[in-house]
Amino acid sequence: MKKLLNIVLFMFCLCFIQNTYAVKISLKELAKQYNQNTATANKKYLNKKVSFNCKVNEVKTTIFRQTYVEALINKDEYDTYFVRIFPRDRYVKKAKSLRKGQKIRVIGICNGRTLKGDLSIKECKILTKKRKR
Repeated sequence: MKKLLNIVLFMFCLCFIQNTYAVKISLKELAKQYNQNTATANKKYLNKKVSFNCKVNEVKTTIFRQTYVEALINKDEYDTYFVRIFPRDRYVKKAKSLRKGQKIRVIGICNGRTLKGDLSIKECKILTKKRKR
């Protein structure tokens, strides 16, 4: 019984650690990997936490009234042009206040490609640098 309990505890800790740490990657590198081989990129990143810096292109709302931030990737280099960043509920207000060109740090779960070919990141924390006064 004690051995079984230790195994269960170990598995729980392993799952917790795996879901706590984000893979740090540049947005361009993430897009590059998805453009080169979507299946391989999905094995690496799908449903895993990723962390990257980006510039805001636009803040939009879906037809289901879900707010998201759109980050632009260089159109000349990649097939994926946009990354759709869907904030957690507590970050929606912050997302709505973002401006075009503003630099942000995103920590969220990679949701793979959309039907349009854009990357989708869900359950995001959006971090901004505080302005100097």
